[in-house]
Amino acid sequence: MYPYGGDTGFNKTSPFLVADQNLVYRTRDDEVKRCHLDGGTPEKVSELSKGYLGAFTHCSSNGGTLCVRCSDARAYYAGDTEQLAQ
Repeated sequence: MYPYGGDTGFNKTSPFLVADQNLVYRTRDDEVKRCHLDGGTPEKVSELSKGYLGAFTHCSSNGGTLCVRCSDARAYYAGDTEQLAQ
């Protein structure tokens, strides 16, 4: 997991494709966003509790439930904020 990645692209563990709706849900730091694959600005759909990072996002088959596993951010922070150093 690379929680402190750059401003573009997806974290390696975060994207979840909902192909029939042409959507990707992703986490970046403490935000969960919905991205329309045909363009547009990603929409913030949720915010994680302070001090937690999310990854391995999953969505139910009917699109009604979104699940984001969370970890304490201190588990990933060693004073380095570059992906290679993490």
